[in-house]
Amino acid sequence: MKKNFVSIYDSCTVVYIGKNVAKDHTAMIARTDDGSPLAAFYSLKIYPRDALKNKLIHGVNGFSFKMPNKTYRYISTPMSPCTHKGKHWDVSTINENAVGVSATLTCHTNKNAMAADPFPKTGISEDNLAQIPGALATSARNAMEIVAKIVDKSGMYEATAIFATDQKETWYMEIYSGHQYVAVKLPDDVAFTVGNEFILATLKDFKKNEYITSKDLFNLPKKKGFAKYQGPHDNLHMHLSETYGVKLFDHFQSNNVHRRTWIGYRIFAPRSKEAQTYIPTKRYEPFVKPERNDLTIHDMIKTLRNRFDGVLDNPKFKEFRRDLDLHHLRLLAAPSGLQIHAIRSYANLPKEIACQEWLAFSNSNFSPFIPLNNGVNSVSKPYSYIAPIYDYDENSPTLMFKRLNLLAHFNWKCYGDQIAKMWETYEAIYDHEYQKMIKKVKKMPLADAKAIITQYCNYVQEETFMIAKYTFNDLMMHMMNEQNIYLPNREIPIFHPFVNLEQYVKHFNWSYHWINQKEAILKKGKDICVIKPAECISRAKGSLTYKNKKYTIQTRIRNNQLYIAKNNIDNVIKLKDIKK
Repeated sequence: MKKNFVSIYDSCTVVYIGKNVAKDHTAMIARTDDGSPLAAFYSLKIYPRDALKNKLIHGVNGFSFKMPNKTYRYISTPMSPCTHKGKHWDVSTINENAVGVSATLTCHTNKNAMAADPFPKTGISEDNLAQIPGALATSARNAMEIVAKIVDKSGMYEATAIFATDQKETWYMEIYSGHQYVAVKLPDDVAFTVGNEFILATLKDFKKNEYITSKDLFNLPKKKGFAKYQGPHDNLHMHLSETYGVKLFDHFQSNNVHRRTWIGYRIFAPRSKEAQTYIPTKRYEPFVKPERNDLTIHDMIKTLRNRFDGVLDNPKFKEFRRDLDLHHLRLLAAPSGLQIHAIRSYANLPKEIACQEWLAFSNSNFSPFIPLNNGVNSVSKPYSYIAPIYDYDENSPTLMFKRLNLLAHFNWKCYGDQIAKMWETYEAIYDHEYQKMIKKVKKMPLADAKAIITQYCNYVQEETFMIAKYTFNDLMMHMMNEQNIYLPNREIPIFHPFVNLEQYVKHFNWSYHWINQKEAILKKGKDICVIKPAECISRAKGSLTYKNKKYTIQTRIRNNQLYIAKNNIDNVIKLKDIKK
């Protein structure tokens, strides 16, 4: 096995959707972050303008960088120092210039390129790649220029790729070796997914102002004799990923990476020739032409939750199931997911409130994605919490979602699927409410707009934290009540998450009140629903009466508030009925 090749633990994946194939004409960049099952705790942190002015930035490997005398306001998602040798590590950043930076995708360089241009031990590392441009960039291109100058001077510690987006364009950068890199302005009419590998081919289809390269990107491989070409032997036709990347071959470690690049064809162009057959040794064209031009943030989130859907159970791709059974298959939505994000910047908003990030602080399948705005003035108590030591801590949002993921993974069909559907419902609600809010505040004075945005984003953070906490408790009760599930021939009952009735129905514009402390009344126009919670009896059965039909339901009374199984209340309230 090649020592410099892919670790089976690599499952970071980046995703891009161009603005011309997005329903709202806004480009989206995203990344799944992967590590050991509990590698880090995350939080949200706001850095005011000039907070890093003239500061000396230190990396985990001895890298240092002196910040200039002007830095911009930005919001980051740092790891808690207790989980990263006391050092800072921003996984993603959004700043006051509506620049979003997504880093990093760990990649792999071949031995010839590493020998020709080694990675310096004190070069810039992945831990600083989002932080520095996040604090300094005025545009997506400028973010690439900042990183390029640092690599030119200090070198790069490891092979990686990085995204940046703004209100006009999106740039993508691959750093191949100690000092060699390329950054390109991405086409607006494509989409793609990329596993832990380099994907860029030649630069022949890019204009000169659409790419940035290191000084010796083409000269070094020619001089050292490891250049690979796709067309005529000139600088614009050197095949970059063939030249600098590792060779593709039919081995589970190579497939771990390459299949997550190929799956982009299955997701965005399922009828294409490439999507029909996975070829381990084929280097696919880097950009996919989607069959749809109305992709949304929910399509992006669905992609980040992809587990090779439609492939694993397809006999045509039997090797996928084999490698999954052998723990050789690394999914986009790997159980070891850490921080997953999607970023977009709206062109029709003031730059100070234009950048939106959707965040999940655990495996994406059973954790919520919540909206964040670059203009927020503060962060909620749960999401600003920094764990003091590396230990189980119920104040940490990462651990609240991680522990729920743990239970959900025991049984996808009976536990996980319903939890995933619950979060999908809330994400649809939050997106609808966020878009409505943005339309309301876009012409307000900036200070007023930021105050409203902050209030909403903090509300969502606090709500999802509590939902995760109580859903975990409810699932634990469900599992303990059904502890005989291991008896032969006994079917495992489906778990249905509970929702806080008062909080839940307000999203759908239903009024709610109690009568006689025994019945709750829901009303919307002429529609009336009567709910009678259960008394303190086994399994907490109650009743719901709607349109002359009576249903047996599951209820909880918690802190004097009524909780009801989501599937029960969804018999009355439908997702399409989100208030206008």
